[in-house]
Amino acid sequence: MRAFLQEHPLPVHDSPVERVARVVGDAVADLAEAHHRVVHAPPMVTLFSGIDPFDTSATSAGTYLGTNDLLVWDAAYGPNEGRMPLPKLLADTTLELLRVIVPEERWIVLGGNPMEYSLFAKRPSIRTVTCEPIWKHGTYAISSARSRCDSLPCGPSGSSGTNTLCLADSEYPWEVAELRWDLTDLLYAQINVSGVSSARIRFVVEEHTAQERTSYWAQDADPGTFNMEFRIPPQDPTMYRNFYMINLDRTPITLTGFEVEVCFTRRARGL
Repeated sequence: MRAFLQEHPLPVHDSPVERVARVVGDAVADLAEAHHRVVHAPPMVTLFSGIDPFDTSATSAGTYLGTNDLLVWDAAYGPNEGRMPLPKLLADTTLELLRVIVPEERWIVLGGNPMEYSLFAKRPSIRTVTCEPIWKHGTYAISSARSRCDSLPCGPSGSSGTNTLCLADSEYPWEVAELRWDLTDLLYAQINVSGVSSARIRFVVEEHTAQERTSYWAQDADPGTFNMEFRIPPQDPTMYRNFYMINLDRTPITLTGFEVEVCFTRRARGL
């Protein structure tokens, strides 16, 4: 018998880390010419942006920012080696937030932060923040989306109070679907979730187009107090979001002080 050997090239695909770094690199390449230097860009972003990492007139691996420098903040290096926690940067009026970029599926990096990138320019800026409740005082506070709640009577009184929500042992006991919002001047939306849970739960944000799911982000909460943030940059205006809870142990759940809101950070008009 004669053996025949043939070459079959294997397809090469970017990993999730490479895919989001490539998107950020393209964004940095588009912005670099309008800025003095690119500061603190991770090596993979520098590679995909086409910037010479050894050209100190165009880039700096440090964190010192001069006027009109472009800062590339990422959740892995920024708050750790860079000593730049994101809340501090967002509160700095001498930094203009240009863009937030996230992977299709988030993962947790050193420090417990979900992976994401933020691009800032070193120049004065004003941003506006407005918030809208989704769930407050024991009921849905939003009418522009579909919602579902598998609630149960709480305790011997047979009813839930405004500060307590009792949920069935179903796998998906709480959901708000088809969330849409105005993208005008939007830098990012942020869903904030807080409360006290009697059981392990998971909150999930999904983004969808009419054809497919485009992103997925989950965060878990152990029994006790929880506070979560889900930052969501603007995408296609036809896109919608589903936000729901998973009952990890399939047991009845009691939530105290459960609140959900979405806050919108926008560029101030006229600037």
